[in-house]
Amino acid sequence: MGVLVVLATPVTFVQAGLHSVSAAPFLFWTFALAGASLAALGLVVVLEGQGWLPPEPELVRALIPETRKEMIWAMFLIAPTAGICEEFLYRGVLLALLSQWTPSVAWAVAISSVAFGLAHTYQGASGVVRAALLGALLGLPVVRLGSILPSAAAHFLIDAVALVWLGPKMLGKGGH
Repeated sequence: MGVLVVLATPVTFVQAGLHSVSAAPFLFWTFALAGASLAALGLVVVLEGQGWLPPEPELVRALIPETRKEMIWAMFLIAPTAGICEEFLYRGVLLALLSQWTPSVAWAVAISSVAFGLAHTYQGASGVVRAALLGALLGLPVVRLGSILPSAAAHFLIDAVALVWLGPKMLGKGGH
């Protein structure tokens, strides 16, 4: 769908963030974003464990992998697909379009982050807020570097760790 939007609008693939970035900024942004996000998710695990945050909805519980086979699928199919597709759609295409339509890039990042959060309504209110905040964070290197690649790599790492380790801990499924 994102490819069709790019083809049907004045946004180019380069404007949608599909271009390379040198190794140093790529690695810096990828690991800074992933580290900050995973630290925040770890805090959520602690706060939910203490009962200070509401428990995750049943749908989220059902999506967390339990078996080794499910974890492999999560790590090598779901996490990279979400990282690539969601970054292309929200921080690439949508952010580029909104940047043309809004008075500032900050507004474009805010609107695309809210849209990203709302796409995660199945995670409940706290999941929407977490996703919107993550969307804003993932938008930083896109604005700074013009590339979605560090955000996509960070998104993959966040989802992989969250699905295979933090998610099971958060939901009391053990974690491996």
